[in-house]
Amino acid sequence: MGDRGYAGPTFRDRDRRPARCVALRIEEVLTTTKPIILTFVGGFVPGFRGGGPIRSIGNLVAALSNDFHFRVITLDHDLGETDPYPGIVPDIWTLVGRAQVMYLSSHGQTLHRLWRLIRNTRYDAIYLNSAFDRRFSMFPYALWRLGLIKRTPLVLAPRGELLPGSLTLKHFKKSLYIKACNMMRWYQSSLLMWHASSELEAAEISRVLSGKMLSGIALPIPSVDNSGCSVAEMQMLREPKESGSLSIIFVSRISREKNLDFALRALAHVRGRVTFDICGPTEDRTYWGECQELIAALPAGIKVRYLGAVSHGEVAEYMMQHHVFLLPSRAENYGHVICEALLAGCPVIISDQTPWRNLKSAGVGWDIALNDVAAFHNALQECVDMERKEYSALSSRARAYGRARSHDEMVVDMNRELFERALKMPNRLSSTQGHLGSSDEAS
Repeated sequence: MGDRGYAGPTFRDRDRRPARCVALRIEEVLTTTKPIILTFVGGFVPGFRGGGPIRSIGNLVAALSNDFHFRVITLDHDLGETDPYPGIVPDIWTLVGRAQVMYLSSHGQTLHRLWRLIRNTRYDAIYLNSAFDRRFSMFPYALWRLGLIKRTPLVLAPRGELLPGSLTLKHFKKSLYIKACNMMRWYQSSLLMWHASSELEAAEISRVLSGKMLSGIALPIPSVDNSGCSVAEMQMLREPKESGSLSIIFVSRISREKNLDFALRALAHVRGRVTFDICGPTEDRTYWGECQELIAALPAGIKVRYLGAVSHGEVAEYMMQHHVFLLPSRAENYGHVICEALLAGCPVIISDQTPWRNLKSAGVGWDIALNDVAAFHNALQECVDMERKEYSALSSRARAYGRARSHDEMVVDMNRELFERALKMPNRLSSTQGHLGSSDEAS
């Protein structure tokens, strides 16, 4: 499976050195003329187990670093792990790509130290990447809301957490928190902007929070295709597609939100020779046990393999080795892995709970309602029965569609305009906190 701790280039035979981390001098921070976006996210490179948000922030930094200076506060280890990333120096500002990153150790993650870090850090806006992450969203937001840190504009990206499919999970706790927030008008502020990925998500944010929320709509910036492979070369990596056989891949966290059990049930009555490879960290081991029971009950013609977690750099290669990507997730505010599948010429069968819609009319895959299990089964059976020539045309269209979406400059412009708009919001409650002292380092 290769080095799973590195999110590097697409292919294993390329240079696989870990991300470059260099301690920064204070002067480099103090002399920047760009607006500084202080970004909080639970996972960042070289991590990969946290899925889409890692890619969203990484791609955002790469695309907009000429316009903004990003400072990222994150954990010093990957999701579900306890060991720190190798080669990372925690609790100091380091250069990773074009972002300054603070990897917090367990010592640096205490709420008091996190508060002191924010107070002593220079920034012009705050960017939160969850609605329910206690340390990296709820706590910084509370400090900001109560005026305990500098009241700059704040952008909050719920990353699909307020969509109906996501709210059904851990519903009781989430509903209590949301009711309390609505009673206190907790999210009513002229300095708060919500980052939604679609008009639908913006509408859901206002509905859930019982009020008209100021939203900026911008899709996450997709990864740029750098495989250098032609369609013909991609096809050579796959087993030839014959009628009656199909290789399927699932790449995502093993969690209820990603709906692997639904995929297994949809496969149960498919006729033909099918291989189904599952890639992803087992975030919920109880749920994974339930899925293993479903796997054991599948007919003999369907072979399932669990390949474990794979790094971002390996995803494209795995996609190129399979005929179809299957992901019936309950909610996706974007779905970077869907774009990666299409770029690899791997048609997709997904739920309709993502921004990737009307795929059948585009001739590149299927987006199907989760209450229509029969439609999932029919799409899978259609792929099993497909002849080589028909599949090759489908794969070529998927590749072209993915390339068109990944090179859409309008998406980059929308993200740039979102932050420019946020920075112009009136700073009515500003304070001197955040500029105290001459040092810009962590305490």
